[in-house]
Amino acid sequence: MNGATSDRRKIGDIRPSQLLLTGGVGATVELPNLSVMVMGLDDWSIEQGAAEIGEPRLLKAVQYELGPQVVRLLTPPVLSESTGVAASPFDDTANVGVPVAPFPRWQVCPHCRLLAPIQSGLFELKLDPYRKDRSRYIHRICRKAGKPPTAVPARFLVACEHGHLDDFPWVEFVHRGNTECRYELRLYELGASGEVADIQVQCVKCGLKRRLSDAFSDEGRLELEACRGRLPHLRK
Repeated sequence: MNGATSDRRKIGDIRPSQLLLTGGVGATVELPNLSVMVMGLDDWSIEQGAAEIGEPRLLKAVQYELGPQVVRLLTPPVLSESTGVAASPFDDTANVGVPVAPFPRWQVCPHCRLLAPIQSGLFELKLDPYRKDRSRYIHRICRKAGKPPTAVPARFLVACEHGHLDDFPWVEFVHRGNTECRYELRLYELGASGEVADIQVQCVKCGLKRRLSDAFSDEGRLELEACRGRLPHLRK
């Protein structure tokens, strides 16, 4: 799997069966330190690693379901057995894979409990070309002594019945609507159960705080921001 950034590097592996079933386009995939979304086919590179599937009956069955615009079937862009493993992680063949992007975009520092989106610039992506499983985001300005701690994804999302998917609206949720507060959020786990009633988001700028269980009540759902129609796997 490749990060969908200008620096395309391997960040993990999944089995072909996972990609076909539970880990296909638009699915979130849990890697050791990252949560990523498999991007749409427009992001896939078929110049390397993809091969045509010569199964006319399968192609006809797909055309019956989807239409005649489907002219051929391809395998995912993966290294073939003949290609083998790239001699160097910086070789072009080392970048063959399925493109992904970080999702959800909000991260939590396990030490200071800072909750912020990746685009805030507070988290830095550390890629390990030799050990893909060690690729991670770090909170580079955490007050923790020693090495910066590894950030973890804030694994709460919102979805609608039309298939749209988005990050949880943390800022609007804790402020109960749109705000001009120059927010700084913290996410605390107040118990060991992991239940939403024990998870609290707090804005340290204005002091407002709220338990995540409120979002699962009828009143809380009505307070959530209206669907923005996002399709992150299509960059929309």
